[in-house]
Amino acid sequence: MTTEISDDLLAKIRTENLNVYRASVQRLKEDVGQESQIAQDYRGRLIYELLQNADDAMSSASSEPAHIVFVLDNEDLWVANSGRPLNEGDVRGLCGISASSKGQSGNRRASIGHKGMGFKSVLEITDAPEVYSTTIAFRFGAAEAVRAVKELIDEGKIDTVKRAPITRFPWPIENEPEMWRTLLAQGMRTAFRFPLSKTGTEQRDKLATALRQLPVTSLVFLKHLSRVQ
Repeated sequence: MTTEISDDLLAKIRTENLNVYRASVQRLKEDVGQESQIAQDYRGRLIYELLQNADDAMSSASSEPAHIVFVLDNEDLWVANSGRPLNEGDVRGLCGISASSKGQSGNRRASIGHKGMGFKSVLEITDAPEVYSTTIAFRFGAAEAVRAVKELIDEGKIDTVKRAPITRFPWPIENEPEMWRTLLAQGMRTAFRFPLSKTGTEQRDKLATALRQLPVTSLVFLKHLSRVQ
């Protein structure tokens, strides 16, 4: 039976991360720099990293086929998988709190990346990623992250900032989009929505080309995924 995760967890994570920055202003600067560096380091490899991380997050413990779906339209890239729903450890991992449970054995998993590293790679294409699972739905945002650290500005801990670590401050999602309901009907249990950050068609066209030209050889080395759509 799947247990839903309370939105209180998201508020707790925001508070915990804010307290980290309250204790160390340098850590705030380092985390902003880390997000930018990861986006640069993963440039051009986003599709491969999402595939590899999804595969790493699965196990062969279930008899059901492991399935990942990419859906690209004019505004968003969706990446969904049939792994088990997110748990609290997964959520914390995506928010950079601690190591995700990626390395755990047992039931098939759905989180992306150790300590959220793979997840941060999506900042190459978006500054407002969203996470949907049958247990919880939450989002991140650049402007929301800056507002989250305003408390430290008011306390005199830091000067006015233009950027703050996006993935350290999760916020609940109230209204589920139609695409998520469609993916649920297809057997997906977790999905990631990446609203494209650049206007025009250049970014979308690059992603479309990367998906269409994904070499079959890149799938040979995936251990658990049996279907990529």
